[in-house]
Amino acid sequence: MQRVAIPSELAARVMFDADRTCCFCRVEKTRVQIHHIDEDPSNNSYDNLSVVCLHCHSDLHTSGGSVRRLTPEIVKLYNLSWREMVRARLGHPSDATERAVLAAEALLEASLNCHHWKLQFMSIRGSMTSSGGPEFADVWDAMAATWVPEYSAETYEQFSPLFNEGLREIERRLDRVVQVFHDVLSPGFRIELARATRQLEAEHVVYRHLSRYGQSETAAMLFKARFTGVITVLSALARSADRRRSTVLEAVSLDD
Repeated sequence: MQRVAIPSELAARVMFDADRTCCFCRVEKTRVQIHHIDEDPSNNSYDNLSVVCLHCHSDLHTSGGSVRRLTPEIVKLYNLSWREMVRARLGHPSDATERAVLAAEALLEASLNCHHWKLQFMSIRGSMTSSGGPEFADVWDAMAATWVPEYSAETYEQFSPLFNEGLREIERRLDRVVQVFHDVLSPGFRIELARATRQLEAEHVVYRHLSRYGQSETAAMLFKARFTGVITVLSALARSADRRRSTVLEAVSLDD
């Protein structure tokens, strides 16, 4: 596919609407580029362009990269969600409908943050024995039932980044949802976010100290419990966010 240069006015609009910040990691003041979501360098439509940092952009184009499992559809959701977050930061909703739409975007962002950890887990875990089925309500349940690896010194080290840097990143993302969308989120959901953050921090602390138990049965039991604990927290939060978002969007559509 032949690359077509992005018009300067369009590139400026894409950068401005993302606040020159990567739509994946959301780390400010890093070097960024414009990414074609469908990987067609000739498709310069506004909705096909997202801002990503050099690190995330490299992962998107590297086989086996930590973000490679993200489909164009999910990338679009990250891109749209981040643009809405930036819009919320730069202005204030003027009426009830706009507040509801922003609340829906905040709930989508919270749900995506939960799925971000799941994708990291999948990337480290590799092939899974089951991706769901009639015995599971969804992929979250399949994860808890069949994806948790057996404990060993090697698997402990293998998954340490997921429970150390990974959980800390999710905590930061959830905190940022509260900071950016505080005025449009319901008190009940803000409490859910705060509770989830505390629980994830506890899981991180326990995992960090597992090595002191050596290769004992206690270590194996605690190892498995950390996975099921995090999956339980994130699945409950993602499901709550999705339910609340559906309710908000339904109310908005009824008012139209």
